[in-house]
Amino acid sequence: MKTAEYDLWRAEYPMQTVQGHAALYNKRFLERPGIGSWSGRAVRMFLNQHGNSPLAVAEIGGRDGDLAKVALESTPKITKWINYEISDEPIKRPVTMDARYEGRLMTDFCWWEKTIMEGDVLVLSHIIEHLSDEHFSGLVGSIPRNIKGVHAQAPLPMRGPTDWKGYFGAHILSMGWVEVNDVFVAHGFKSVPAYDGASWFRR
Repeated sequence: MKTAEYDLWRAEYPMQTVQGHAALYNKRFLERPGIGSWSGRAVRMFLNQHGNSPLAVAEIGGRDGDLAKVALESTPKITKWINYEISDEPIKRPVTMDARYEGRLMTDFCWWEKTIMEGDVLVLSHIIEHLSDEHFSGLVGSIPRNIKGVHAQAPLPMRGPTDWKGYFGAHILSMGWVEVNDVFVAHGFKSVPAYDGASWFRR
C-alpha cells in the first residue's frame, strides 16, 4: 500500500461501497498478515471487570482472529467470540481453531444498521479510527441493549479534529478521545478505567 492509495480511499469514502472498503482491507491484510494492533492485557482487564460470569464477546473488524485467539486462551469464561468482519481474506485464514470462535463475514459496510449484534460485551480494537464521524456515531447508537460494556483501542489524540490526509493508513475519524467519550455518554454509557484505550459500561 502507498500513502496515495489511502488518501484516495479517504477522498472516496462517502461514495465507497462495501466491496471497495473490503478490497482495501484485503490488500492490507495480504501484504501484512499476522500483524495485529491491539493490547491483549487491556482486553483481559476489560473482560475481568465483568466478574466471573460467562461472557459472549462481539468484536468488529477482528481480521483473522488474532486478538480472539489470545483472549480465548487466557479467559475460560468466554462462551463465544464473534468476529464481525467485512474482509473475506482474513476470514478465510483464521489463526484460531477454538470452537468458541466464529469469523462472520458481513455483506454491508454499516451492517449494524440492519443486523442485531450478538453478545454481552463489544471489543473495538483499532477499528473506530477507520470510520467516519457519522458512521462511528451511528455504530454507537446501534449497539443493542444486550451489550453491557464496550472496549476500544485506537491511535487517537485526546481531542479532535484530526485531518489524516497524507497519513500512511486507512484512518479517517476526526474525533479525539474526548469526543468519542461524549458519543458513548450520549447513548447511555459511562467511562470506566482501562489499561489502554477506553472502556464503557451501560449506565
